Amino acid sequence: MRIHKINQQLRMPWKNGLGTSTQIAISPESADFTKGDFLWRISSAEIFNDNLFSIFPNHDRILTHLSGGELELSFQNNLKPNVLLKQHMIYSWNGAEQIQCKLLGESATDLGIIYHRELIETSMSIVTVSPMPQKILLKAEVNLIIPIEDEIFFDGTKILKLEALQIETPTNKLHEYSIRSSTRQASKLALIQIRRRT
Repeated sequence: MRIHKINQQLRMPWKNGLGTSTQIAISPESADFTKGDFLWRISSAEIFNDNLFSIFPNHDRILTHLSGGELELSFQNNLKPNVLLKQHMIYSWNGAEQIQCKLLGESATDLGIIYHRELIETSMSIVTVSPMPQKILLKAEVNLIIPIEDEIFFDGTKILKLEALQIETPTNKLHEYSIRSSTRQASKLALIQIRRRT
């Protein structure tokens, strides 16, 4: 179990140079995402204007909208219908596809994972956490819990907004933990679960 703390996260240019993102976690830690030599990478970006998503051959992407203006995603040559990404919606696509992103309104913040499709399978979900302690069950090889509204407590450990608690568990064994919001109101987190393909 480890926490990817805010002061350890790296701010870096997008692969295509059209913006910047904050790298929350990457595996292996020695990987260079611009070279594509990673198994998975989790990052958050603030979007200030219309842009293009970087292309990552051999990888798939999952993205969720955290705050700000909605994002309209369109595919090159209109191969697929446009997608309107609203707050806490989750969308996935092939990283080799060229996608145009149109910002509708004020600047927006997103959270995403890029992962090697032949070696890794992953999922993302948005979980609501109440002020009262509740149970959360984890069984993926790698689980990442990322508060996206307020800080939370996980088995008594405080995790700040957009920090990532990484927990590795034995495959196919359920592990039970206690989790709660740090305030008197419910809060939300992103749960990313990662497994190696067999």
